[in-house]
This record gives sequence, structure tokens and C-alpha cells, in this order.
Amino acid sequence: MKNKKVFLSVLLSVMLVCFTALVSCGKRDESGHTHNYTQTVVAATCTQRGYTLHKCSCGDEYKDEYTDQIAHTPSEWQITVQAKCETVGSRRKVCTVCGKEIETETIPSLGHTLGEWKTEKSPTETEKGLKVRKCTRKDCEYYEEEDIPELKHTHSFVEKADEKYLKSAATCVNKAVYYTSCSGCGERGTETFEYGAPLNHSFTRYASNNNATCTQDGTKTAKCDRCSETDTITDVGSKLGHEFTNYIPDNNATYEKDGTKTAHCNHKGCTTTDTIADEGSKLESKMSFKTLTVGQKNIDGNIPVYGKVSNAQKTYSFIDEVLVAGNIQYIVSLDIYGIQQVVTKTIPLKEGDNVVYITEQLNGNPKAVYEVTIRRREIYTVIFNSQGGTAVENQAIEEDSLAIQPVTPTKKGYTFNKWTFDFSTPIIENIEINAEWTANVDTKYKVEYYFENIEDTNYTLYETNNLQGITDTTANAEIKKFEHFTYIENKGNLSGNISANEDLVLKLYYSRNTYTVTFDLGKGEIKYNSNLLTQNIKYNGSAKDISNIIFLKGASFNSWDKSLDNIDKATTIKAIWDYITYHITFNDTTFNNLVESIDYTVEQTPLKLPELKSYIKVLDGWRTEDSYIVYNEITKNNLGDYDFISSWEDIIKPINYNKPNSYSGYTHWVLTDAAKEKCTELNVIELNKLIAKSSYRDLPLKLNGCQKLEALIIPPNKRIEEYFKDWEYSNSYK
Repeated sequence: MKNKKVFLSVLLSVMLVCFTALVSCGKRDESGHTHNYTQTVVAATCTQRGYTLHKCSCGDEYKDEYTDQIAHTPSEWQITVQAKCETVGSRRKVCTVCGKEIETETIPSLGHTLGEWKTEKSPTETEKGLKVRKCTRKDCEYYEEEDIPELKHTHSFVEKADEKYLKSAATCVNKAVYYTSCSGCGERGTETFEYGAPLNHSFTRYASNNNATCTQDGTKTAKCDRCSETDTITDVGSKLGHEFTNYIPDNNATYEKDGTKTAHCNHKGCTTTDTIADEGSKLESKMSFKTLTVGQKNIDGNIPVYGKVSNAQKTYSFIDEVLVAGNIQYIVSLDIYGIQQVVTKTIPLKEGDNVVYITEQLNGNPKAVYEVTIRRREIYTVIFNSQGGTAVENQAIEEDSLAIQPVTPTKKGYTFNKWTFDFSTPIIENIEINAEWTANVDTKYKVEYYFENIEDTNYTLYETNNLQGITDTTANAEIKKFEHFTYIENKGNLSGNISANEDLVLKLYYSRNTYTVTFDLGKGEIKYNSNLLTQNIKYNGSAKDISNIIFLKGASFNSWDKSLDNIDKATTIKAIWDYITYHITFNDTTFNNLVESIDYTVEQTPLKLPELKSYIKVLDGWRTEDSYIVYNEITKNNLGDYDFISSWEDIIKPINYNKPNSYSGYTHWVLTDAAKEKCTELNVIELNKLIAKSSYRDLPLKLNGCQKLEALIIPPNKRIEEYFKDWEYSNSYK
């Protein structure tokens, strides 16, 4: 702030300086201009509301007193689309004021207006005629057509051989037959006539009757190319002659010479035979086996022979097995050289392969050696592995025999599918047969959902879901969402194997959400445990009641504005108080200002007390007659009933210029501390009233610290410069 000193010259002997405020005759703006508005009433229309326009010559304006829009004024119907025979038209009404379309309507189609029939084509005896009538409306192309019946005709039937009048075509023995026809219109009549000649038979495709014999020609027959008549003639050169191809031995050969063979003629019905020599049929001296299988000679020159017998058979005799013909003999030995001969030709059998050697001899000389293997079938064990199902007994099965399919086992949680073996396959070794199972899809298991308790940290079952799944697969529980609860990870079991025993229980745990309950005591206080003003409460739990440890001076607790139970969200619970009503009276003993008494409660604190204004003193506050304690407001700490009187202080006081704290030798006036504190309200000082009776009237006045001062009334008998010679002020002073 820039300080200046102002010295005013007094030109008149009597001066009275008055600072007055201009009184506006209207609304004053920031620049000091006073508005003078003229009013214009703008009527409402169908497009906008009506209003009153207030406008000043300076250009400022505003609107008020609005009225509702009025209804549109409809015009007569206006055709927008002309209706036609088959299409609808439209028309509308518009507002005659604003032109807005306010109503539309459809005009029905007109329908066709048809003219007279006109002949387009005249009828004849063979063709119909045609007549037409058209719509008479302009630009309409609609028309209708009708046939005109043919003219009546008189037939004249004649004989005319034409394919379209053919009744029956000519055959090998009959002429063609035709219907008569009308010479004018060509219509077929009912009478007939014959025309032309018969066609006669035609035999061209002869086929053999297959009746020729070895010694005589057969016949051949043809069917007429046009009818079913046939013709049979001799098939010259078709004689067959004898044919002998299938000769059969007569089984009359001996060990010394060949026998003969005979054939019957191949032709059917011929009984002629032909017998010739059967070359090479002379009998051979040889050895053979009745049941054993003989193989091809091996690399050692021996001939392998193989056979199997039952496990129950413990010996084997070759006497009935080996067949000899002619001059053949044989010996049975245990070695290939024939040293360990078996005279009885019967050998003992062990389980498995038993090998002996048979030497074939012709006239006492070795002809061939047979390496004979007789296999006594073994007994094998068939093990049935039920793969966790009910037990199935093993079977002892002889080699090459079939195992017996056992009773179907059972297995909890599974359905038997099959044994992994084809029971039509002979058993040739010890074998283990496994059961094949299909896991059931309806194996039961449970999912249990547990909620945290309100009163402790334990959990209580809330919901059980009975489910089904595939045996021995992994079940995964659904993490459900429950309002006011939060799923706890890593607690319980979210997944597990669906046991065939149906004892799988998946357990999911949820913590209760907590909500903050805040107690709002208003102006009240809590005696102790202030932490209870904010409580974290589990869902559906109850907040701790603190009504017994709260208080409010000037009131008593009534109730809470909300329930403390079943907390389900963050909430603020407010205390409801019963307030004591206090009474205050005010008495201005200095200036006799009238101040109304008031009633109040602690809820209204802090309560500002009335402020009074004066040009010569400053209101310090209010006090009681028996106390000098001054009050400017009532708080909850000084509640009570009061009879107040006003307490004032001077605005200025004289002090020593050089000794501000001295009360002797006054040199000038200054504002009191109370005046400085009230300077925001103090805007006029009547100096003559302040110092008129003072013995220090001639002292100058320093008005430091009162920037709101707007007017200073100075007594007329003093020079004004003396009062302002030391006045420090800012540009805001007037």
C-alpha cells in the first residue's frame, strides 16, 4: 500500500464536509450507470413462448413473465399425393402461421372405371374370338379380356386315310382301319373304313432248337418280325458227333502192369462209351499215414511228419497209423539211424513234442526216413484279470482248446465292456485276459459351499450341490459368486478325482465381507474407546452399541437413526438427541437498542450473538450484570440461560505522540483496539460526537488500520488539516 499525506486548505470560515452516497433511481451497474428499462410484451406464438422484454437504452435487457405457446392454426386439407385407381393418395393440414405440418390423412384408391367392350378378334368355327374393355381414367393402362365363343359348325364326314384318324394299323393278315373325318373342321367321326393291303409274314431271325444229336441234324425256328407266328425248318449240318474227354480209371491196375480207363460221350442223351489204356497206372509199393500230416522233404533228406493228440493220451501206436502197400515194410526207432528200434511200434508220450524216426523199406532196402513229431497237448493256465472288478477264477485249458467266457464281473463306478480276447481263438500258451471297463458318467459327488460364521472365524455349510460325473476323472468345482461373500483361495479342495465309491466331496470356503460402520454423534462426544466410532462389521453382523458411553452437553441420547443389526453395506449411523432449550434476553443499557430475545439448543452452536452499531462506540460484546466476562457467541461449552446487557468501548482515545503508552501530555487521537477489531463494520465516525465533550478536542486523529472508513464527520469549529495532518491511508479511503 502506498502511503500519502493530504493537506486540505480551509477556504470558508464555516466548513462542513459531508460524504454522501448517491442514491440510484434504478438498478446501478458496476460502472455507476443507472438502468432505466422499458417494457415490451411479446405475445406467445405456436413456435415459442411469450414473455415481457425489459430493455435499457444502454443495451442491457432481460426477459421474464413467460407465457405458454399457443396452439397451431390448421389450414384446409392440401392434396400431397393424388389417389389413383390402384394406389392410395394423401393429404395434410399445415399451420397457417408457421407452416408446420400438423395432421396427415390417407386418401383411398379410386378403383377402375371400365368402358364398353370392344371386339379385338372375331370368332370362327375353329377359333375363339377376343373382346377387350379398358379403364377410362387418364394414365391408367388397366384392361380386361374375354373370349368370344367359336361359331357353330355342321360336320361333313368323308373317308380320308390320315395317320391321325388311324384306328388300327395293317397286320400280316388284315388291312389298316381308319375313322371317317369332317372335311370342314377335321373332327374325327365314329364310322370306320379299311384301306390298303395286309403286310404278310416276315421270317428273318432263325435260332437253333438245340435238338441235334451225335448222329442226326437238329431244327431251327424263326418268329415273324411283326406278329407271333413261327416257322421251323431243318438246321442242316448241325449233327454233333461223339466227344470223349472225361476218362475215369477202371481201378484194374496191378503192381505188375497198367490198368484201363473209360469215358462216356459228353453229349446229353448219348450212352456211347470209350475205354483205353490208363498209362502209368501200375500200382506203386509205398507207405502212407492215416491221420498224421506229411510235409516236404527237408534239407537233411528226411520227410517231416506231424500230429497232435490229447493231453489225456500217454502212449502212441503206429500200428494203425502207418499204412503200407505192395512190398513196403517200416521200422520205428528213437534215433535217425534205426539203432534204438521200438519193436512194439508204440511209444510213451510226455507233454509237448515227442520225436521218433520211421524208416520206409522196399524189399528190405531203405527207401525214405520220416522224422515224426507226436505232440501231446499241454495244459495252459488262463488268468482273468478283472482290473479291479470282482474276482474271476482262472481256467486250465488244454492246448488248441477254447477258453470258456466267464461270468461277467462287476466294478463299482464302471460298466463292463468286454474281455480283451477272442474266445473263438484256441489257447496255445499261458495267457492273461484283461477286462475292459467303461467309466460310468453318472457317478455321484458333492460340492459343498461354506460361509464364514458371524460370531467367530469358523465356517458353516451353506449349500450342497449333488452332481454326477465320469468315474476316475477330475471334477472341478464351480467358484460361485455369493453377494456379501468372497471366495478364499488355497482353502478347501477345488478339484478331485471322482471316486467309484462316490465319496468325493469338494469344499469351497467363503469369507464374509466386512463393512465400515461409522457413528456420527453430531456435536456429541464419546467418553472413552473412541476407536468404537468406526467399526468393521461382518455381513449380517451387529455393530457394538456405544450409546452408554456417549454424551452431549445440553442434550440426552434418544436413539440411533438406523438399526445396529444385519449390517450389509458401509453405513453411517447417526445419534438422535433430545435437546434442552435455553433462553437469552438482551438489554442495550447504553443506547437502548431493541434486541429480541432468542431460544436455542446446543444443535445451533456456535451461536453468534447480535452485533450493534454506533458512530461513537464499538460493541465489545454481551455480559451479565454480575460478571465482566464478555460473550460474542455461545458454544457448547457455555450453554445456559442468560440475561445479557451490552458492553461498549470507545472508538478513539488520546495518547502521547512520543509516548504511546503514557496517559499524560496527550498529543493526538488514535483508534482503540476494539475499534480496529471492528473496522470491517465501522464505516462512519462522527468526530464531533466523539471529541465534542473532550478536553482534548484540539488533538489530531490518526486513523491507522481502518480501511473500511467511508465518511468522517468533523465539527465545524476546527481546521480540517489539523485533524488529517498525520492520517495514513490507502487509495481506497474516501
